Amino acid sequence: MSRIGKQPIPLPAGTTVTVNGSDITVSGKNGTLTQTLRPEIAVELVDDGKTVNVNRVNESRSAKALQHLVDEVLDFSKIEADELVLDPHRFAPAELARELVQVMAPKAAERRTELRTEVRSP
Repeated sequence: MSRIGKQPIPLPAGTTVTVNGSDITVSGKNGTLTQTLRPEIAVELVDDGKTVNVNRVNESRSAKALQHLVDEVLDFSKIEADELVLDPHRFAPAELARELVQVMAPKAAERRTELRTEVRSP
């Protein structure tokens, strides 16, 4: 995880975030998204709800992937508010897909759903 994932996330005007136990809700002009967080992640509101901190409880691979996922969800609120600043960097899409499947597989198994990845090289 890059150091970007450890920085506080300022919320754009018109976006609200509420944290209720392990549930996080992000609301903006285009709607509302609620997600139940796994125990590897802790989210806290600071600065009177104007900033969100997303912290890993440990340094496991799944905690790092989940922190990144929550950061991405919060970035959607920046897109809605036309405040997203892109920070291009190199990454391996196939590896990211494998990591996401590994993180989400336990939840999918609870629902009797199998998650798999298939990456084809050109």
